Amino acid sequence: MNQLHRVSIGDAPAAWRAAGFAVDETNTTVIGRTSIELVGAHGPRGIRS
Repeated sequence: MNQLHRVSIGDAPAAWRAAGFAVDETNTTVIGRTSIELVGAHGPRGIRS
């Protein structure tokens, strides 16, 4: 079974915090076993890698 470990998303960490996600000081949140790195709203939005 494959597992997604990390994904980078072009979005503001503050928006995720406002939606109830626990975003740490490195702008990362975890959903299940997947780390979501929020790389900011500057530049392209959505999944970057």
